[in-house]
Amino acid sequence: MLSLLLCSRAKGNTNHGLKRFLQSLVDSSFSYENFEVLIKIDEDDDQFDFDLLKNLPFQVKHLIAPRGRGYADIHKGYAMLFDIRDKKSFVVGAVADDF
Repeated sequence: MLSLLLCSRAKGNTNHGLKRFLQSLVDSSFSYENFEVLIKIDEDDDQFDFDLLKNLPFQVKHLIAPRGRGYADIHKGYAMLFDIRDKKSFVVGAVADDF
């Protein structure tokens, strides 16, 4: 199992590429059951589109938490996501939504 940890922010982020990232996983993945995507969303991000997380062929988990100091605290978001990963994961990757 592979777990992809992603901290996401749409508000004020012109490089927000979550939709493109998720679609690329749909288009290029072979075994959807072998990975999961975990997304931390800032609690003040009123521009986040939750519809992006619907009807995906792979497991998506998300949590909503304080932004903190932005990039300076991004490690805290990854740590929270790490705690909710599938315990069968043996590979964990951290990515960003502003590719």
